[in-house]
Amino acid sequence: MRMRWLDGLVLAYGLLLIVMAIYAYAVAHSVMSLIMGGGSGILEIGFAALTQTNPRIGRIGSAAISLVLMGFFIPEALKKGKVDMYILAAASVIVFVCLMGGHFYAMSRRKKSTGQ
Repeated sequence: MRMRWLDGLVLAYGLLLIVMAIYAYAVAHSVMSLIMGGGSGILEIGFAALTQTNPRIGRIGSAAISLVLMGFFIPEALKKGKVDMYILAAASVIVFVCLMGGHFYAMSRRKKSTGQ
C-alpha cells in the first residue's frame, strides 16, 4: 500500500531543512549549518524519491536521518532556546513518529491480509 502523504511529508521536511540551512548561513554565516542542513535536506529529498522504486529503503533512510537530527536539534533547542531549533526539533520528531506509525500500520495491514 502506497502512503503518498508520507512521501510528501518527507519531501517537505527535506525542503524545510534546506531553507533553514540557508537561513542559518544568511543570519549567522554558519558554513557548517549550510553544509550539514543542506546535505541532510538533499538526502531526505533523495530518500523521498527513492520510495517510488524502493519504499522500504527510502523510509528507513528517512527515519534514520530524522532520528539523528532529533538527537541534535532537541538538546540544541533546550540549550540555546532559539525558535528555529525548536521548529527543526519538532519537525524531526513529527517526521520520525509518522514514519514509525506508517511502518506499524503497514505491518498490521500485512498481517491481516495474510491471516496471521
